[in-house]
Amino acid sequence: MDILAYCLLPNHFHLVVKIKDAIETGAVSKQKIQPRSIVTNEEQIGKLASKQLGRLFTSYAMAINKQENRVSNLFDPKFKRLEIDQHEYLEYLIFYTHYNPDKHGITTYFKTYLFSSYNALSGLKQTKLNRKLVWEIFGGHEDFLDFHKGVHNELKQIIIE
Repeated sequence: MDILAYCLLPNHFHLVVKIKDAIETGAVSKQKIQPRSIVTNEEQIGKLASKQLGRLFTSYAMAINKQENRVSNLFDPKFKRLEIDQHEYLEYLIFYTHYNPDKHGITTYFKTYLFSSYNALSGLKQTKLNRKLVWEIFGGHEDFLDFHKGVHNELKQIIIE
């Protein structure tokens, strides 16, 4: 998967990811995805991605529990997974992910929040994020920046409500 946006907050986090298809991942040739007449390859890839994220969360929780000498769940056992099939909604979710620290009163200016992908995506320094794809989603680097400026002002009240 490609990480398009993230924001880590004290009590929750947001990830916007693009699940690669079976050809991109090589899953078909590695026989991880088995063609079935009822379930599509996309559904199988989605289930595989959910399973892998679940493993990541479990491993992280185990490491934190060991480090802190504690025993309990670190995360809510269920997480939301939404398929995004509208371009405008994808743009909005990337913005919403970056704006979340403002929404929850953690900061007053989301662009300065350190635990978000905004600075990595808006800058030019090397990053593991798929910045090129994110910029393409918005129509380019300047459009990404403009969207975050304009939408911040236009949608701030809607998000707060």
